[in-house]
Amino acid sequence: MAKKNHKSEQGEGNGRELPNLAPGIGNRIKLAAERIGSRRSAANEAGVSEDMLYRYIREQGAPSFSAMAGLARASGIRLEWLATGEDAQEEGKALSDAGGGNLADEYALIPRYDIHVSAGHGSAVYEENEVQRMAFRRDWLRREGFAPDQLALVTTKGDSMEPTIGDGDLVLVDTSRNEVRDDSIYVLQVDGDVFAKRLQRDWEGGVWVRSDNPQYQDQHITAESYRQLKIVGRVVWIGRRV
Repeated sequence: MAKKNHKSEQGEGNGRELPNLAPGIGNRIKLAAERIGSRRSAANEAGVSEDMLYRYIREQGAPSFSAMAGLARASGIRLEWLATGEDAQEEGKALSDAGGGNLADEYALIPRYDIHVSAGHGSAVYEENEVQRMAFRRDWLRREGFAPDQLALVTTKGDSMEPTIGDGDLVLVDTSRNEVRDDSIYVLQVDGDVFAKRLQRDWEGGVWVRSDNPQYQDQHITAESYRQLKIVGRVVWIGRRV
């Protein structure tokens, strides 16, 4: 049911913003890249291209939270120092009394892929490239029972799951939950097309594939066909622009 999906709220999901980026951030990012070993490796850790990392170093662009957190984690430099130049530089050193731990330890970076999952008639998948990483609070993930390394973010396309999921919404998929056990929304792959649909088991071992939009007809999959169905995972969070 729709209430089982978790909508984005402040303090949950991708939450807190970085402090204001202080002058000299380019030099601090350069130092982090040198500690990581190479600019290519640093760019990979930040989830950006080498060209974009170079722009950060020259202070020609503002890095995202995900990029800064990735650099901080890989270099052993505290995220607050990397962003502002204030407080202690090294990981593990005391944080001022306003805090509560290191931000890189508070947040898990979840990969987003350039896949458009159909909430309509199906979208073909030709390749799966990671394009970004987004930060989710670790305490929220633990509370919900999600393992960060089993999660992925993809974008939906189409209107068949409206009003629950709209065209262009971002969904978090738990790939460890690939067995249909309740009335939930799953990402499934059929003949190269990827869909987001609500799945319900029947008494004979088959599955009903349902759309939340009443303009779309339900479809039934037999028990034999269900055994060959590839379920990528269950949708556990939905994020959208307002």
